[in-house]
Amino acid sequence: MLLVVLGGNKGNSGLRLPAAAAAAAEGDRPNVIVFLLDDVGAARFPFYGSETDVTPNINSLADKAVVFDSFFTQPVCGPSRATLLSGRYPSSTGVIENNSDADTFADADCTLGSTFQSVGYSTAVFGKLHAAHTHVNTLNSSCGFDKWSIWAREGARYHNAFITTNLGHGGNLTYDEMVEAATSVNGTAESRTFQIQDAYCPHLNRELAKAHITASKAEGRPFFMYLPMLLAHGRFPERDSEPSLPPGMIPASDPPYSNLFDQRVMVADAIIGDILRHLTIEGVAKNTIVVVVGDNGAPRKVEAVVNGVTVESGKFTAYRSAGTRVPCLFYDPRIPVAIPKARRIRAVANMYDILPTLMDATNIDRLPAGKNKPNGASLWKFITNDRRGWGKWTFLFGQQPAHAVIRNHKVIISSLGDIYSENKWYTPKPLAPTAVCTKKLVRKRYQYMVNHAWKAGINVTLPGSDTPLAPYSCDDLVCNPDTNLLECITTN
Repeated sequence: MLLVVLGGNKGNSGLRLPAAAAAAAEGDRPNVIVFLLDDVGAARFPFYGSETDVTPNINSLADKAVVFDSFFTQPVCGPSRATLLSGRYPSSTGVIENNSDADTFADADCTLGSTFQSVGYSTAVFGKLHAAHTHVNTLNSSCGFDKWSIWAREGARYHNAFITTNLGHGGNLTYDEMVEAATSVNGTAESRTFQIQDAYCPHLNRELAKAHITASKAEGRPFFMYLPMLLAHGRFPERDSEPSLPPGMIPASDPPYSNLFDQRVMVADAIIGDILRHLTIEGVAKNTIVVVVGDNGAPRKVEAVVNGVTVESGKFTAYRSAGTRVPCLFYDPRIPVAIPKARRIRAVANMYDILPTLMDATNIDRLPAGKNKPNGASLWKFITNDRRGWGKWTFLFGQQPAHAVIRNHKVIISSLGDIYSENKWYTPKPLAPTAVCTKKLVRKRYQYMVNHAWKAGINVTLPGSDTPLAPYSCDDLVCNPDTNLLECITTN
C-alpha cells in the first residue's frame, strides 16, 4: 500500500496516510458527522464484550471502523460535551459539574463547529446541546454552526418539546416546515424558541440531519454535522406524561430497567442507521467521516454484563470505568479496512482528543481566531496505523462530591485519596496508599492530577490521610521516607 506524508497540527506532523485519503484531503475535504449518544457507555455494545446486542447499525459500522477500546470521557453530560466542543480539560473550561456549564463555558472554548465553519464547511447541530447552551441563540457567531435545532431544556424533551432554532423565516414551524427549511440553502433566520407540535423530536432531528446532507450537496460544500442525541436519557420507570419512545412503541415497565434503556438505545441505533443510509442515497458516503461516541456511562438502575462482569451504573463517578468508559468508533472510508491491526486501538484516549483528531483527518492546520488551544492531542496517527509516542494516561473529573482522577489502563488515582488497580474492565481493586511513593511514574501523574484539581477549586485528600487539602494549601508534595506516604509541605 502506498503511503504519503500529510502535515497536521503541531506535534503531529509526518503522519502516514493512504494515498487515496491524502489526495482527498488536499482537494475536496471530507464531510464529517459526529454522533453523540446520551448516557450510553461501552458496556452496551457486543464489540466491547457486552452480552447486550440491540445495536445492529452501530455494530455494522464497528466492523469497518477504527474502534477505541480504552476511550474515556467525563462521567456526566455537561463536562463531557464541553470537552468535545473545546478539546480542553474541564479544569481549563471551568465546566466541572452539570450545574457549572451555564455560566462558565466561554465562546472562546466553543470551537468544534467554528473550526469547520472557518474553512468553508456547511455546519449544523441538532439535538441536546447542554454545554454551550448559554450560547444557544448565537450559535453561528459563538460556536460556528450555520443551522441549529436544540432542545430548549424546559419541559419534555421527546414529544412536542420546546426547541430553540434558527430554521425557517420566523414564527412557530410545523415538523414538515422545519425539514423544508433545513433542506433549503437559505433556510435560516433569527433564533427563537417555541413548542414543536405533533413531533417525536429524535425523529425530527433525524430528518433535519438528512435534510442538511441534501442541502450541502446541492450547495456543493462539504458539511460538518454534530448530532448530540436526546437518546437514551430518560426516567425509570417511564412516565405516561413524558414518554421517551416513538409513538406505538410500548415501553418495558418493570425492573430491570435495563430493558427500557435498551429500547431507547435501539431507537437511537435505528436513527443512526437511517442517516448513514441517506449518505449512500445522496452519493456522499465514500467521502464522509463518521464518529460515534457516548457522553458518559449508563444512569442508575441500568446494568450490563461485559465479559462475565456485571456492570452497574457509574454515572457521576470518575474513578469507575462504568461511568467514564464509552464507545468511540472512527470511520473514514478513505482508509482501507484491511490495514493490519489498525481497527482496534488499545491506547488510552479521551473526548478532548476528538477535535484535534478531526482537524488532522480533514487537513485543517489552524484554529479560528479567538479560540483557545485544545489540551487534547490528535489520534490520527493511530487511525492511520502509527502507534509510536503516545501518553498512556488520561484526565477526568467527577461530582457528588467533586473529584479529579488521572488514570491509564490499570491504575486509577483519585483526589479523594484512593488508588485502584483495574486489571480487568469494571473490576477495580484498591491499592495501598504507599503506591504513589513507591512508583515514580504514579507519583508524577499524581502531582499532575493535584495541580488540575486545585486549578478547578477541588480539595485533595492524600493517600493514607483523612484530611482534605484546600487548593494551594502547600507548596510541594514529598514522600516521607519512613512511611512512604505523601506529605504536603510549605517551603516558605
